[in-house]
Amino acid sequence: MVKKAIVIAAVIAAVVLAVFYYNIHTARTAASGSIDAYNELARSYNEKIEKYNAAASSIAAANEELQGVLNEAGSLADQNKKAYEPRTLEKLQKAIKTAEGRLVEAPVQFDPFEMRELQSSFNKSDLEIQKMEADVAATGVEEAMTKIPEIPAVPDYSEQIKAVQDAQKSYENSVQKLANVTAPPDDFVSGRLKRISTIVETGAVTKE
Repeated sequence: MVKKAIVIAAVIAAVVLAVFYYNIHTARTAASGSIDAYNELARSYNEKIEKYNAAASSIAAANEELQGVLNEAGSLADQNKKAYEPRTLEKLQKAIKTAEGRLVEAPVQFDPFEMRELQSSFNKSDLEIQKMEADVAATGVEEAMTKIPEIPAVPDYSEQIKAVQDAQKSYENSVQKLANVTAPPDDFVSGRLKRISTIVETGAVTKE
């Protein structure tokens, strides 16, 4: 009788254990499936925003290059130095204003979704929570997928950069030209005198 009871108890334990492992296996399979589905969606989303982010980064770089040119030219224009041809300053200011008007706002980049991994557990509740979280996250990815804008075009600022740099050079040359006329430096005067064939030798003198 005792032996029979032991056998029955062993069978019951085996059944309970089998049911336990079956439930765990089912929960783990379900959680793994949800995580795989989420990862597939996240991978697709990340690939799409990678191209968008690359374009946004290129726009930011182009803006930075143009802004550097504008900062340098603007700093010079703000000094308001007198020029031999006053209109060169006006042309520089106009070129700066035109280039500033062409600047486009760099788009905000999108953060990628992180991949998920199934956390090993023999707790059915833990596995069910992992499945639920993966399902919710997948819904979030699907929603985010619909909000990815078209890939923005990267602006070509080469024309504006050239216009500003040319205007800046013209203004700088005009400022120097006026300085050479009103208060020329020694080397400038000496260089010009040496071009005259009848002058044999030149030398700088002081009042003393």
